[in-house]
Amino acid sequence: MRIRCITLWDITRTNINARRHHIVDDSDLMKKARQHSNYETIIQCIGIRAQPENITEPVQIQLSNHTAWSFNFTVDRGDVYSNGSNQLSALLEDCNNVPMISGLDETATLSNVLDSGSEGNIFFEIVDE
Repeated sequence: MRIRCITLWDITRTNINARRHHIVDDSDLMKKARQHSNYETIIQCIGIRAQPENITEPVQIQLSNHTAWSFNFTVDRGDVYSNGSNQLSALLEDCNNVPMISGLDETATLSNVLDSGSEGNIFFEIVDE
């Protein structure tokens, strides 16, 4: 099953890790490390119940008045995130109230946690089956 993730959080994949790169006073590198940390956080949430595969590079998109980031991934079992009535409900639960780093390139006002509710800041949709 292919799933699309859309989020208002800056999840630019920079491959910069603050510990690995020993960042001390470089604000540009620190920003890149924080962006990548947000990306890794979402991938870890997705991976709680399944191993995400074929992960595409996050790209910036425009949603009404805000910048968002979007990427696709696949999972091998179509029911892995299902609670019986909604195919993605467990994924939405796993991605709710998870701390994130704000103050990067987001244009929305965010509350420092992922919110997968109806008015939230992270959304998932099935692209195809």
